[in-house]
Amino acid sequence: MKHPARFNVLVTGAARSLKENPMKQAASILAVALLIGGVSSASAIDSAASKQTVGATTSSSLNLTQDQKKTLWSDINSSSPMKQKTPESFNAVVGASLPSSITSNPLPGKAATDVPSAKPYNYVMMESKLLLVDPADKKIVEVIIQ
Repeated sequence: MKHPARFNVLVTGAARSLKENPMKQAASILAVALLIGGVSSASAIDSAASKQTVGATTSSSLNLTQDQKKTLWSDINSSSPMKQKTPESFNAVVGASLPSSITSNPLPGKAATDVPSAKPYNYVMMESKLLLVDPADKKIVEVIIQ
């Protein structure tokens, strides 16, 4: 700063003005409190909005029709009839992450062609369930029960 003395005079003058006039002092304190409160509220709103967005992303499903589900089941079951055993503590629901003991695979070509919206996902066959899984984060996006 080029003129520290000038700045000091301005600050000192403002402080003296506040001491001499209690109404200005009260108004200044109120303005600062409102400013801090407004920033805190905006921050809380942003934080809540980001949590809702994250939640919506991780729990979204494909919303496949019954015909699409039957087609996927048939296509995948005919090309890969081997089913993995469900671990005891694992609950296969949309939004759950796959345990490391379960291996997912890319969709077979026929299934990806027959149901294009499922193409980006991997699958897992487990006993009576077909799981579609996001390969990036290993989260289940669809559970098809046969």
